[in-house]
Amino acid sequence: MTENYASQGGAARLTDRLDTANRGSNDSNTGLISFWQVISVLRRWWWLIALIMTIITAVTAVILFRITPVYQATSLLEVRQEERNVIDVSAVESVVVDREFLTTQVELLQSQSLIQDTIESLNLLSDPYLANVESEEWSSLSREQRMRSVVDRFDQNLNVSTVGRSLLIEVSFDHANPRKAAEITNALTENFISNGLARKFNSTAFARDFLEERLKTVRASLEAAERQLVAYATENGIIIVSGEDPEESSGSLDITALKTLSAELTTASIERVSAQTAYEQSASNNFGADVLDSDALSRLKSERVALNSEYLEKQALYKPGFPEMVELKGRIDLFDKEIAMKTAEIVDAQRVDLKLAYEQALSKEQNLAARVRALKASVVNVREKSIDYNILQRQVETERTQYDALLARLKEVSVSDDLGSNLVEVVDRAQSPKNPFKPDRLRGLLLALLLSGGLGFAIAYAIEMIDDHVKSPDDVKHKLGQVIMGVIPMGKNPEDFATELANPQTTTAEAYASLRTNLQFSGGDGGPRIIQVTSTRSGEGKSVTSLATALRFAGAGHKTLLIDADMRLPTFLDGAGQRSVGLSGVLTSSTEFKDAVKSTKYDLLSLLPSGTIVPNPSEILSSSRFDALLDWASENYDYVIVDGPPVLGLADAPVLGAKVDATLLVVETGRLRTPNIKASLDRLVSSGTKVLGVVLTKYKAQNKGYMDYYQYSYGNDASQYKTSQKKQTPERKAKRKFSLT
Repeated sequence: MTENYASQGGAARLTDRLDTANRGSNDSNTGLISFWQVISVLRRWWWLIALIMTIITAVTAVILFRITPVYQATSLLEVRQEERNVIDVSAVESVVVDREFLTTQVELLQSQSLIQDTIESLNLLSDPYLANVESEEWSSLSREQRMRSVVDRFDQNLNVSTVGRSLLIEVSFDHANPRKAAEITNALTENFISNGLARKFNSTAFARDFLEERLKTVRASLEAAERQLVAYATENGIIIVSGEDPEESSGSLDITALKTLSAELTTASIERVSAQTAYEQSASNNFGADVLDSDALSRLKSERVALNSEYLEKQALYKPGFPEMVELKGRIDLFDKEIAMKTAEIVDAQRVDLKLAYEQALSKEQNLAARVRALKASVVNVREKSIDYNILQRQVETERTQYDALLARLKEVSVSDDLGSNLVEVVDRAQSPKNPFKPDRLRGLLLALLLSGGLGFAIAYAIEMIDDHVKSPDDVKHKLGQVIMGVIPMGKNPEDFATELANPQTTTAEAYASLRTNLQFSGGDGGPRIIQVTSTRSGEGKSVTSLATALRFAGAGHKTLLIDADMRLPTFLDGAGQRSVGLSGVLTSSTEFKDAVKSTKYDLLSLLPSGTIVPNPSEILSSSRFDALLDWASENYDYVIVDGPPVLGLADAPVLGAKVDATLLVVETGRLRTPNIKASLDRLVSSGTKVLGVVLTKYKAQNKGYMDYYQYSYGNDASQYKTSQKKQTPERKAKRKFSLT
């Protein structure tokens, strides 16, 4: 047996393919339902969906046409703005119509009292639609019980709602008689308006009585408060001047004098500070130029400057000791003494004046401060008495305000002839409807059709999810996690398989050619060379796939050996149906391998039949003799196809899988459940078998789109392919047998 495929990258590539398939399966399983899954379910179960849609739609149509039509009449009301100031004490409530008020009106329109008034006004206790007058129990009920029953029925057919965010209210009523529906709707709205006016009249009368009673109480309270205020003012000597505060009214002279003296005190303080500053500056001989500026002093300074100028001019001609210079110097010194004496006289006089001014300002300030303190004490005493006075005065003002408001409101209520417009007015009266409101037959039928279609699809999809049979290539990837190596369609003539396979224009032949191509590209150097073909159970097309794959390799110019390794139930015969030495013979004897191999009627295809049936095939296949056979076959043939026995219940296939390069698992479409096939895969993998992928056989390609390519390429009416091969006549037995020689 060759190790080229397994040792030089074939196994690695096979492992990568399986990993990719598993990853694709996991990704598909975690996603949402795909478009193609929906299409697949629709194609497979369209008849069930159509049946469910037909039944449900028909039942719905019968029900809809048996229902008594109901008419709906609608009236439109408007809620208008109104101020609600029954007792306007201090403008406490001035409300316009808001959403809460609108909701209140809606609830009032559905009140039990209004409904009873409407029933009474129209005598609806005998209405057959609202009252079950034909029943025997109805006549035995009391009037109260009948009223309660009709009210409940009335409320079920009444619908009151607001129109969007507007101040409009829609009132609708359902009835089997369109004229009666409009009549009841209009009667309900009219009774509502009448009841509203009655409530408003009662509210106004109550308000008038309440205002008169309250006015008497407030008047007495106001009079008592005014007497108490006057008595307190008289007792405490508070003089009341209209428009002034009580403390100013009582002691206006003191307050005016206090304000005046406070201003004078501020001015006196400023003058005292100014005089004090000037006096303190004179004590430090710090006088300004304006203080020392006098006519006599200015004259002396001018003469002294003239003498000094003359002295300086002559100094350039004479020395200081010159008599004339000495005289000038003496005269200058004399002037300096006179200036100093004159300045001292002026400073002393100015200092005396500043001190006198300061003392006068200080005395004035002290006198004013004393008077201010005395007036403050008087004003504080007045204000302390005015606190209680203010309290009493505020009470009087409060009572007077309340009294004036109640008096004005009472006058409005007494003299008004109009009770006020009603809050609700009819915009559109209800008219007799021409078409029934319900049932909406067209809408009901469309809805039944839509829902039944969804239900049918849901049932079909649930069946698809519950059914775990492998029925499509997608199931191979998603349910088994395996690579799909080939999809073999159901032939037109399954009993004449050899003839159909011999024609390359048939979809079956093309499918096996595709399988051969996939095998060649599944690894390096033409893919695996020794391939076992097995299945979970017999009858899935395993032997047909083995033969077809071998024929495709041989037809492509490759020398191919087909080994029938199912020694429990052989498939391929030699000669006239008699088995020769075969596989069991060469494995249990020293017969040359080439002597057991038989040529077939197909070019480049040889057959090693199974030989005589033996009781222990798995032990024979586990021998080293079988390894030697595979080595010999790999040296003498390009490809070796081993037709193995089924996996479940037998140990032969796992034994063969461990020895060959790769294994193909044949799965018949829709025959076995997924757990059975996975069990076969697990047995193969646990024995070290390299599972290359799955071949899906007996696939019904009609309306599934998978085999459209073959039909497009060759058409359904392709001419019979002529070949020089000998005519094939398969032998039909309990299990299909193929004679290849």
